[in-house]
Amino acid sequence: MAYFKLWNNWTIAGKIGTVIAIGVSASILIIAMGGIGYLKKEYLTTFGKQQFTTVQAFAMYIDADLASKLKAITVVANAASTEDLQDSSSARKFLSTRVGLVSLFDDGLMILSAEGILLAEAPFISPERLGLEYASHPFFQQAKKSGQSVISDPFYSLKSDRLPIIEFIAPVHDAQGTISAYLCGGLTLTGDNVLGNIARHKVGSSGYVHIYSRDRALIIHHDPSRTMKIDVPPGANRLFDLALEGFDRSGETINARGLRIIASFQHLKTVPWILAVNLPLQEALAPFNAIRTLVIATISVCGLAVILVSAWSLFRFIAPLNHFITHMQKCGEESSVFEHEGGPEVTRLSSIFNQMLTRMKESQAELRSSEELQRTLLNASPDIICFKDAEGRWLLANEAILALFQLEGVDYQGKKASELATYSPLFQDALLAFEMVDEQAWEHVALLTTEETIKLPDKKRTILEVIKAPLFHQDGSRKALVVIGHNISARKKNEEHLRTLSMALEQSPVSIIITDSDGAIEFVNPAFTRLTGYTSAEVVGKNPRILKTGKTSPETYIQLWQTISGGKKWEGELYNKKKNGEEFVEHAVISPIFNQEDTITHYMAIKDDITARKQSEEIIWQQANFDSLTRLCNRRLFHNRLENAIHHTLREKSTFVLMFLDLDHFKEVNDTLGHDYGDLLLIEAAQRLQDCVRDTDTVSRFGGDEFALLLTNIKIDVGIDKVTKKIIDALNQPFYLKEEVARVSASIGVTLCPDDGNDVITLLKNADRAMYLAKSAGRNCWRSFTDVKKSDQENSIDNGREG
Repeated sequence: MAYFKLWNNWTIAGKIGTVIAIGVSASILIIAMGGIGYLKKEYLTTFGKQQFTTVQAFAMYIDADLASKLKAITVVANAASTEDLQDSSSARKFLSTRVGLVSLFDDGLMILSAEGILLAEAPFISPERLGLEYASHPFFQQAKKSGQSVISDPFYSLKSDRLPIIEFIAPVHDAQGTISAYLCGGLTLTGDNVLGNIARHKVGSSGYVHIYSRDRALIIHHDPSRTMKIDVPPGANRLFDLALEGFDRSGETINARGLRIIASFQHLKTVPWILAVNLPLQEALAPFNAIRTLVIATISVCGLAVILVSAWSLFRFIAPLNHFITHMQKCGEESSVFEHEGGPEVTRLSSIFNQMLTRMKESQAELRSSEELQRTLLNASPDIICFKDAEGRWLLANEAILALFQLEGVDYQGKKASELATYSPLFQDALLAFEMVDEQAWEHVALLTTEETIKLPDKKRTILEVIKAPLFHQDGSRKALVVIGHNISARKKNEEHLRTLSMALEQSPVSIIITDSDGAIEFVNPAFTRLTGYTSAEVVGKNPRILKTGKTSPETYIQLWQTISGGKKWEGELYNKKKNGEEFVEHAVISPIFNQEDTITHYMAIKDDITARKQSEEIIWQQANFDSLTRLCNRRLFHNRLENAIHHTLREKSTFVLMFLDLDHFKEVNDTLGHDYGDLLLIEAAQRLQDCVRDTDTVSRFGGDEFALLLTNIKIDVGIDKVTKKIIDALNQPFYLKEEVARVSASIGVTLCPDDGNDVITLLKNADRAMYLAKSAGRNCWRSFTDVKKSDQENSIDNGREG
């Protein structure tokens, strides 16, 4: 009771000052706590998305590397024949020519027999390892069960170093399609390779990357002592367990060591492993904590300033009110007494009110009519409209603002926002914040436009563009405040969507070009600049043809424009060049962009640099199809071309010539001068053979000193004799090998298709028999399969006579 007496005896200035101080303090505390909590949540969400993007990039990098290595070893295995791997000697010789493949696998290459016996390895370690039995080893069983190229589960190497490795295993098939051997490439998990470098990569100052398998085994880890171990039991790390069930994103958890972390997970595509990045939560929140401290300090200082300024303004502006009350007292000394309770100001004002009461009743009817008209106009507007007096009391409000704050049916007139908040607890913060901005409008003096966010009970938000117009008396004192608010939530959502899309384009790792409908560039992202060297200012307004090299066929560009101008997506490869003239290959996806009228307004190109991949494929193709010494096509490619020639000949009813050539006395050169000189002679012989035929003909080295030639569109009656004589004369010339001189000759066997056969095996066999007939005839000559048939007939006649 004593408290209420004391409160009633306070002046209005004291009461308002106390309420403002408490309201401002409470508002600042609530806003600060709620805002910081919300910003912390948004910060962690954004940070997790960024970290997950990093994990996805690492996963793509690992998958691409593992896939390229598996493809490389598969291509080499497919190129191998049964003769190449029939014993340890041939297997070692086969590996010795695969220097490029050896460089891909830091644990070396192995060739295992179909039974799992080690035939050869590169680099060679010791003779004692040859014949080592791998049949019972899990990685061999895994490859044998699969029957195709696989990447093994991690295991400790059987070599003396006992390093943790994985094996890339590709089967080698014989002519019947049966697996005759296995080509294996080992990659250490801790070596100087993609996996080892990923394990050593640090995220921030204390974060790290690791990979584990579906059986919870750690495959790579920044702590080498944890590699190949299962030390995260079920339940020790919630997100670790969820990732095993398919969880692919970021989240907050406690790891097996009891540390709170932000963890991101991504399943790899080439192997059943899970890539994860861990960063301590304390490190992730360090920038946010620093900003939070600054924000709290700033809000506190601003809040104190607002309270002080409000208190000073209140006491300063209340003085004229007291003078006004004194003046009104002189005019109402004969009025009746009005019973009241309240402070000194209310006591003085009540006597004045009693004098004015009669006159006010007379004007109420007119005011009521005017208010009804105003209310009808205000309620017809979808925007919120409110009139407040100089003290912030609500005088008039339309239905839109009452509905927004759920104040329908509340007697709002004469009440401040802080009083109305008690009728709408869900909008208490919004009403108080609304009232705080009112003061800014008064201080601004002129019309003030702000954006204010209203949190709705369903956790959605309404964003208003609010116009506050303060009205003043002629002496400069406050009169009234007009508040008009327009809902711009939809517009802000569209702006946020456009901002997000813009950031995605800017931060994309692939280059993006947007042109107008005529092909003039309007936008390029930073990835385009990094790839081509052209800045945005240098290319905007120009056509993408500035990147052309002329190596992309005109038909490709015609098809491209026909596709996208027809409203469809085009996808393909383009050969372009950078600003410095360096050429590169891009995989491009170009799509049309339509407006609301379904008219094409722009084109967007998303392009990825695939130069390195194309070069790698070219190297592998060269190794698989050409002899490493002479650069002639190898046996495999020659067989393909021979099969194509047979099909063409049978279809067109034409003829071609197949020649087998063996160098006479080549063995003596190897035995006397050594294999290095023998290799030089083979290289020179290959060049002489190519000089003797046309560009449309094929010369192949079958192995050793054996060569095969495929001659198409040749005149049979004179062409064969002319070419064979040219070849024999060319090879009879001395071979100058550094400081040595060597001489060889050639024995040539000739067969025709389809006269002598129409399949690969028959033609090769016939040419081989004709070559041996030439050797039997004294070498340095040529014989045809027709000569072989004659010789067979003569031998048959002679045998018949002897019988």
